[in-house]
Amino acid sequence: MADVKRITSRHRAIMLDLCSGMKPCEASAKHDMTESYLCIIRRSPLWMAEEKAMREDFTEQKKTQIVGMMDKALKVVDDSMGSMDEKIALAAAKDTLNRGGVNHTEVIEGTGAQIRIVIND
Repeated sequence: MADVKRITSRHRAIMLDLCSGMKPCEASAKHDMTESYLCIIRRSPLWMAEEKAMREDFTEQKKTQIVGMMDKALKVVDDSMGSMDEKIALAAAKDTLNRGGVNHTEVIEGTGAQIRIVIND
């Protein structure tokens, strides 16, 4: 077993690719390494600890980025609910209610659509 003694910049680049969603086969090809060797070095305790820390940091960065976009997202949802296109307004309202924890039932009558809100006790 190849035990990693220290984490190099190449290792960090591979870890970043893996944290970003790249598959091990893709990361190994990108960094001119066999997939089996990557699999072996990823089992090293030092690698596992470093990749775990990097993955946690990466996840926190993405959460912070998402929180920063919430005001814009809410404005888009609000604008969509006021849309002249009834289907867009209905979809935005349904999604907002779902995420707010309110159950709803959709009733189609004639050419229009309505949302019937059902609140569970």
